[in-house]
Amino acid sequence: SIQTLTAAQAAANDTAAWYLTFNPVNCYYTLRNVATGKLLTYVATGINGIRLVDRETPAVSNYFQLMGARINTQVGTDGKKLTKKGYYIIYPSASETPNTLTTSTGKTLMASAFDISNAATLQRWLILSADELKAIDNSFTANPSSPSMASIIAYTENGYLHMNNLPTSATVTVHNLLGYVQSTQITDGSSFSVALPQGVYIVTVQSGSKRERIKVLVQ
Repeated sequence: SIQTLTAAQAAANDTAAWYLTFNPVNCYYTLRNVATGKLLTYVATGINGIRLVDRETPAVSNYFQLMGARINTQVGTDGKKLTKKGYYIIYPSASETPNTLTTSTGKTLMASAFDISNAATLQRWLILSADELKAIDNSFTANPSSPSMASIIAYTENGYLHMNNLPTSATVTVHNLLGYVQSTQITDGSSFSVALPQGVYIVTVQSGSKRERIKVLVQ
């Protein structure tokens, strides 16, 4: 099934990250999930017909063709739009309608016949870098009068961790992967910034009884 994440949550969640590897011999791609190490695999037509399989060495069923859509996709509103080309993720076969990675309105994944029409939005996928995710966050960022933990945005830039939409008087604590505290501060507003050495950090935001943890990469 498909999980709904904000762009900031996706950037901090390895289940939303993928290794795309191009094979110059067959000119196809493999897609390996960063969190699980599993490969995207074609099994059969229908629900869960394309799914993750635990496999170290790619087999024929792990190779896909990425074909760009005829039209671009815009994400965002109010003049802050990111325009990107979507891609069909196709299991190659000698057919005009090969099986293609498809989602449904019920948030399930399936393999269904390729549809080249502009209306086939359930078959087109955006492949985004970390910087592009950040741009999407900027597109959707509002300024709610009372931010909730779910609306917290975290991103890194030029050696700094930046956080927006923090609850009032939240405590922000930054640990490195060894568990050592790098920074702790009670915020006096909705934003927070701190300079950090290059590395991966766990950021904990505590507001009353509510707690949110976010993993970030500082480069």
